[in-house]
Amino acid sequence: MRQPQEYEQGHLPGARLIPLAEIMTRLSEIDKTQETYVYCRSGNRSHSATALLEDAGMTDVHNMLGGIDAWNGLQASGPPEFGEFCFPATLMPAKLTAVAWMLEDGTQRFYRGVLETCKSICGVIESLAKAEDSHKKTLEGLYTELSGQAPGAGFPRSVVSPPGDEDLMEGCVSVKKALQWAEGREVREVLELMMALEANALDLYIKMARGVDDEGARKVFTSLSDEEQKHLTALGRELSQISS
Repeated sequence: MRQPQEYEQGHLPGARLIPLAEIMTRLSEIDKTQETYVYCRSGNRSHSATALLEDAGMTDVHNMLGGIDAWNGLQASGPPEFGEFCFPATLMPAKLTAVAWMLEDGTQRFYRGVLETCKSICGVIESLAKAEDSHKKTLEGLYTELSGQAPGAGFPRSVVSPPGDEDLMEGCVSVKKALQWAEGREVREVLELMMALEANALDLYIKMARGVDDEGARKVFTSLSDEEQKHLTALGRELSQISS
């Protein structure tokens, strides 16, 4: 129920941006069969929105007391379009999987690039880097299923081209710029960046699962979002150990 600039500063992964002033004209975007949580900055706007949604016939809607100010969990950042230049709605599901593969590959290269910087947590980083191999194989299988052909030479750039023709990772962040940023940083700072990237990946996969019509693709994106949540949990444990 917040404004676009508020959403850009931070939002719950997978959250759909619908400002309070637009709620009644965008009811069709909300699945009335699903449990729905509504939030704003402090809880006042979402309290009003909850009442409006109930008046519109929704029976399983909840207001998040205290709003995002009271939220202690992970947040994704960026505007509603954050990452959507990598996942434009006009792309067919097969091409979406190629873009997802590209981002997973970029993230894997970033993780391997910071191993030297973060020797104290090399175990968890190596584990995450290996997990990206599993993700890429899953996406290759989905691409074959959706396109009717196996990934060929030059995949995924033979299918889609990244904006600016630069290597990108989860969150549509430049791999080169992220590695430059990580040089000389403390382990805690790099961990926090990794968590932000994984939160944005979770955010994107939730949105993609919600946006595709193909049931098989939806299941894959849902599975990938579950995996990203596991990554976040692992990184959170490492961050807690460093902070203790």
